[in-house]
This record gives sequence, structure tokens and C-alpha cells, in this order.
Amino acid sequence: MFLMNDTDFLDKGADGFKFLAISVPREKQESSQREEIMSFEVLCEQAEGDKKLSFARADVDNLGLIFRKGLGDEYSISRVATLSRSLDLFFSVI
Repeated sequence: MFLMNDTDFLDKGADGFKFLAISVPREKQESSQREEIMSFEVLCEQAEGDKKLSFARADVDNLGLIFRKGLGDEYSISRVATLSRSLDLFFSVI
């Protein structure tokens, strides 16, 4: 068992922890008291102005260059694994 977004796993008897970005808009269902993740349609309906959904892309500290050029002469399994873990941590933490 892993804890999500909580590093106090030893005191809680878990095997480890994982950071996850879990901040999503939710809505309460009329048929039940459960909250569910909002659909894109509902998000667009609630938008102010033009009822459209969009996204933005950005290059994080020349990340695109790293993927295009690779790690060059410094390429190794260890470095690729470290880069992968670092990217996972960067994009997963809220």
C-alpha cells in the first residue's frame, strides 16, 4: 500500500508514498451524494464568455532540447532513470 501526497508512510504502516496531481474540478451527482470529476462538457457549460476548452503547452527549462538532443556523451541507464524520476516528481507534485 502506498500513500498519496503524504510522506509519513512509516508511521502509517504503508510501503511508500507517491506524489500525484489530483486537483481536478468535481461536481456532486444529483442521483447520489458522491462527487465525480466534471466532464469537459460541464466545464465548457460553466465557462464565462466563449464556451470552449483549451490547453497550453510550455517548455520547462529547455526540456524539449533535452529530448531532442538526448543526454549526449553522458547517456547511461542511471542518468535516464534519474531524468525520468525527476520529471515524474516535477509534474506530479501539486
